[in-house]
Amino acid sequence: MKNKVIFLCTGNICRSPMGEALLKHAIAARPKTSPIHSLEIVSAGTSAVDGMPPSANSVSALVRVGIDISSYRATSLTQSMLDECYALFAMSRSHLEEVKNFYKNPPERMFTVCQMIPDCQHPDIPDPYGGTLSEYIEVRDEIARAIPYIVKYLEHELKKILSIASDHGGFALKSAILKDLSGEYCEFIDRGPETSESVDYPDFAKLVCDDVNSGRASLGVLICTSGIGMSIAANKIRGIRAALCLSEDAAKFSRLHNNANVVCLGAKYLTPTLAESIVKIFSSTEFEGGRHERRVCKMMDFENL
Repeated sequence: MKNKVIFLCTGNICRSPMGEALLKHAIAARPKTSPIHSLEIVSAGTSAVDGMPPSANSVSALVRVGIDISSYRATSLTQSMLDECYALFAMSRSHLEEVKNFYKNPPERMFTVCQMIPDCQHPDIPDPYGGTLSEYIEVRDEIARAIPYIVKYLEHELKKILSIASDHGGFALKSAILKDLSGEYCEFIDRGPETSESVDYPDFAKLVCDDVNSGRASLGVLICTSGIGMSIAANKIRGIRAALCLSEDAAKFSRLHNNANVVCLGAKYLTPTLAESIVKIFSSTEFEGGRHERRVCKMMDFENL
């Protein structure tokens, strides 16, 4: 799974550990439903000596803003790290060139840190190694200028497109979800209905499932009175793993362990606030893989019986 964000410099004892720590600090302040929490933030060096501690001035520069990196240890950039890389932010253009020239399949999202700063007057973050503490603080501040833009970029890239539909029993809840959640951390394809007049839920389940299977939507949301009819209908469609979720915990684990791609909600049992929280958690949680991958594959093999 490509979930690593890599900060890259040369020795991984000055600039990139500061970038890693500053981004982690910023992410910790984001709402728990932000999809950015699904990412693993790391740093590495193109010529690092594994196990080296960070430079004393890097530690001192971050202590002044309440961040401790004294226990950090340097790591060399590896192909396996790049294979799992969602986005890479390099301290200089030369670091990007090294990745392009000496590694296979470089990440699709690769930038210099300075590229993320609007109207930045220089292309690279200078290497402060051997410099004074004030020079390290200048480098820290320049990296820190980029962090809000990196957070904004990552959240935009991770934003899910959800296809949503209901029957007449779920119409009011669907309307509330669209009103309160559209544009926050996801965008919606509204597959109807447009009124609360009586309709047949299988028709709308198919519309949403077709969006998910075609890739038009990342995930689906289906709502009826109990959630049961929608979940049965959706699970009749090849490629769909629909989960009836009436709690935040169910939403979390339906994604973590079952790789569910459609969440079904029962309007009779959920307040709009709880339903919206379920949708947020469902859309921001990533499949854990590992032992669960094997089990999901076995489950999907049933479609061939």
